[in-house]
Amino acid sequence: MAASRKQNPAASAKTNCLSLFMLGFVGIFGCCTLFAEQAVGAERCTPPATMKARFDKPDAAAFTDLGVYFAGQQNYTCAASAFATSLQMEPRQKDAAHVAFMFGSSLYFSGDIKEAVASLQEAEKLGYRDIKIHLILGAALDASQTTSDAEMEWRAAIEIDPEASTALDSLSNDLINDGDY
Repeated sequence: MAASRKQNPAASAKTNCLSLFMLGFVGIFGCCTLFAEQAVGAERCTPPATMKARFDKPDAAAFTDLGVYFAGQQNYTCAASAFATSLQMEPRQKDAAHVAFMFGSSLYFSGDIKEAVASLQEAEKLGYRDIKIHLILGAALDASQTTSDAEMEWRAAIEIDPEASTALDSLSNDLINDGDY
């Protein structure tokens, strides 16, 4: 008789989500929302008492604010879940690019590099323009060993701020590791 293995529901949801996304069945926001909802299962992402009234009839803005709250508490898993819910509720919201950036950043800081890269790239496509996206996306791409793409992000950050030490140091390290100096 085979021993029954308990599979981590978050890992299972993530794998299923990525497969569906790659096949084109769900958009990145729908996929990540599915993952975030299942990943948070054990961890309760309860709004603070000061925000509870907004969740009687929540809207996308309430979930965005909740994501900002959780990110401020460095609870990036709950922040990602809240941002994903906001994007799912209202994909064409006025600040979708910024919310997608915050979603991708939360995924990155919670350790979900692969989905962070996808969300941050989506934020760029939606028009998010800030040096922070290049810095976080560059770090995520380096972490996923996609060095040539990371180098492009470091260069984009340096274009915005020629003295961005993180970008300069990271680009230098990538070029040295590539033997391209």
